[in-house]
Amino acid sequence: MVCPVRSSEPRAPSASVVHVLRTTVHEVRNVRFSPAHRRTRPAAASAPRGRRSIGEPSKPTSFWHFDCDRTLLVTLMSRPKALYVASAALPLVPGLASIAAVIEPGHWSGITLPMVRTVTPDALLYSAACLVVGAPLAGVAVASRRSPVFEIVAQLVTATAIFCAASAALTALRLGGEEGTLAFVATSHAVLASAALALASLGALLGTLLRDPLDAAAIGVGTALTAAYGVLVAGAPVGDLSAAWLETALLASPLMTVATAAHVDLVRSDIWYQISPLAHLRLDYPAWTTACGSYLLAGCAGFFAIMWCRTNRGPDRGHGL
Repeated sequence: MVCPVRSSEPRAPSASVVHVLRTTVHEVRNVRFSPAHRRTRPAAASAPRGRRSIGEPSKPTSFWHFDCDRTLLVTLMSRPKALYVASAALPLVPGLASIAAVIEPGHWSGITLPMVRTVTPDALLYSAACLVVGAPLAGVAVASRRSPVFEIVAQLVTATAIFCAASAALTALRLGGEEGTLAFVATSHAVLASAALALASLGALLGTLLRDPLDAAAIGVGTALTAAYGVLVAGAPVGDLSAAWLETALLASPLMTVATAAHVDLVRSDIWYQISPLAHLRLDYPAWTTACGSYLLAGCAGFFAIMWCRTNRGPDRGHGL
């Protein structure tokens, strides 16, 4: 775009100046100055300005009106190596957070091995909280690449295995040679892995159904947070639920099932005892085998739904929502 030559004599705006202004506004509104955008729309270079060429796909529209062909979410997490590195490093965050939560500021020298062992179940609880957000995002990011279904499943299963292996190693290292360590690590991480796989399949399904990754990520994380914390923050209506519905709500919460597998009575902790009426009810927590089976079934259903969508609509999500 070349600006008209300025003259020393004042003059009225000519037709060329008006054309330049209109072109500038049109360019800014369509975000064509971005190099990434030029790469994603090669067909638009030969088409007249303001018109879409015949073979060019229509632009997906997000609820927030972002240009989401190459979002930061997809760029950072859709590459397998970056996803695997993040999965291996993520268990360090809840491990450090569990220690920092019981240490007063400026007293890091007071960290002892018995204290680290005591807060190990809390680290698993923090890991579940991280997965509630991270697993749907990973599923959306992998599905946004529009890879074959087998590749999507392989990447998500591999990332889940890496995360749980790193978390299990850190948990066993923190507990040392205490009696029952192997059984505790095995049962708690079986629930953690199955919950992560179910949440990742939810994100991948939404990433397949929706055109825009940001929309899929928002719905996926919102659904996961509702399932995880809804039974805790719903308040008085929870006390009016029947026993069957209450057990279903507890089973649907990854936070509650992981806490149960880690032998943490979450509803009777200091915070939730004052907020949630669950602490004053007789609860039958789901067994870890029931939780694993339910989450694995949900994860397989999600992957089969992705396969059905790809089979009936093709690998391109052009007809998505």
